[in-house]
Amino acid sequence: MRSNSQKDSVKILEELKSLSFTGSIAFHCNNEPLLDSRLASWIKKARDLLKSNFFYLYTNGILLNIKLANDLFEAGLNRIIVNNYDDRFETLPSIGGVLNNLRCLKGEVILNYRFKKECLQNRAGQNPDVKSFLREPLDIICARPSKELVIGYNGIVPLCCADTAWKEVMGNIRETSLKDIWFSDFLRKSESR
Repeated sequence: MRSNSQKDSVKILEELKSLSFTGSIAFHCNNEPLLDSRLASWIKKARDLLKSNFFYLYTNGILLNIKLANDLFEAGLNRIIVNNYDDRFETLPSIGGVLNNLRCLKGEVILNYRFKKECLQNRAGQNPDVKSFLREPLDIICARPSKELVIGYNGIVPLCCADTAWKEVMGNIRETSLKDIWFSDFLRKSESR
């Protein structure tokens, strides 16, 4: 018997294939993807159905090593982007081990040095570490919801990856199709706000 997450994944992948989706697929969203021991199998399932899409993920790199990186690349991942959080710009030992063996890698690794308390954005006003960069909300439209869909572990499709608390829910893939969510009245109304 398959779990809901397995059923959801197969449904998503089959829908993307039926739509001839050619965009990128990210295996992360405000989480550490390398904590999931099933990650390579998820990537392989995706690659089996979506032969030419670009697959990538962001990680803090703590769990990364050559074997895991190559397992992910062999499963079908194209790129690993490592956010190395260190205020002195010292590379974590795990990341250093990967970087010292780039010739052995079967895919691309990009390293970003980041400060431990770095805050690049306020996550749609939901980042608890940011009081506020703005005195008033900007009167502009965010382009992210018209370019990408985020699907949570429970099938929820929030308006945007920056909506970390999932306050604005566009739909749930367990209840409707990706296509219906993407072309929903909710998204059209959100874009016109």
